[in-house]
Amino acid sequence: MKNLKINKNSLLQLLAIFTVFSLATIVVAPTGNVFAQDIAELEEKEVERKEDFLQQLLLDIPETTDNPSHIITFVDPSDDNSGVELEIDEGGFEKISSPYTLPALSIGQHELKFRFVDKYGSTQILEKEMIVIPRPPIMNSPLFEEALLKLSGTGLSNSDLVLILSSGKNISVEETTIDTQGNWEISISDEELSEGVYTFSAFTRRNGYASNLSESLTFEVGESSNISFNNDKEIYFSFKDLSLENLGTTISQNIDLGLLVGGAFILGFVICLLITSLVKGSIDNKTIKSFEKKMEQNGMGKKEVTLKEKLSQKAEPEEKEKEVKEEKKTKKEKNKKKKSKTEKILTKVDFLKDYKKFDPDDTEGKEKDNIEVKVTSKS
Repeated sequence: MKNLKINKNSLLQLLAIFTVFSLATIVVAPTGNVFAQDIAELEEKEVERKEDFLQQLLLDIPETTDNPSHIITFVDPSDDNSGVELEIDEGGFEKISSPYTLPALSIGQHELKFRFVDKYGSTQILEKEMIVIPRPPIMNSPLFEEALLKLSGTGLSNSDLVLILSSGKNISVEETTIDTQGNWEISISDEELSEGVYTFSAFTRRNGYASNLSESLTFEVGESSNISFNNDKEIYFSFKDLSLENLGTTISQNIDLGLLVGGAFILGFVICLLITSLVKGSIDNKTIKSFEKKMEQNGMGKKEVTLKEKLSQKAEPEEKEKEVKEEKKTKKEKNKKKKSKTEKILTKVDFLKDYKKFDPDDTEGKEKDNIEVKVTSKS
């Protein structure tokens, strides 16, 4: 009976434990699902909130960049121009203005916090993470000296360089350390190189972050370990690849491009001057012709006289009037003298006094032709 009682108690304990676990399972399962849904909704709302803040600020920050002094642009969405503040890696908020150049950030992940007043008048904080990676190394043309293939270049000082050498079948990896001066070199024995075409590129690694691959170079290994290099690069240019960060570097590394841009600017400036001069001359001619036409309509000049000729005439009106009077006087005197020669008026007394002198008959007693006699009323 005693054993039976123990077994019965054990059975009851087992049943109690089983019941408790069953109830816990029933309660916890739906609670866990609800909790997961809440987390998903919160994450979705957080993404929407960040997108809204980014649109208000018009802020565009890359997740990864190899430029430690990246330039960011933004706008102030507040109505009262409250401004935008930035905190980098919990170093304290500082008011900034657009465009803003980030301080030389170290290789690795950085946390940026932007504090601003949104369009609704509420103070908001936008958090962004940005990873700064090393820049790709620069490789010099390979050299073959003393049965060794020497590959060299420059890169981020005190960082690791990984060289990837590939042929048609094999891929080999070589590693070295870039010195404090930013130089590196790797030598490969010609015995390790079989005949074929090889392509090699490299990347740098610092603090666990790797750069992008550098531009690849190719060379060919022929018979008797003859090595010929083919480093011809495809030349291309695209304006979409230019940005504020790489504009100065692009122009400094491509002098011909700078000369081309400068020449195009000068040519465009000269063409603009010529076009402006032609347009201005055309406008001046139209203005002069319009003014001349108005003067002709108002009777201020003749059609054959241009405006320039009219403006160049500086004769005074008094001198012109004096010349006209003198001309009229001279003409009047000439007419008077002419009239005195052709006409002579005799009074009655003069005629009777010496009529023989004024006898119209000639010596033969005939009448003279074209004799005009006028009798006046004077005594």
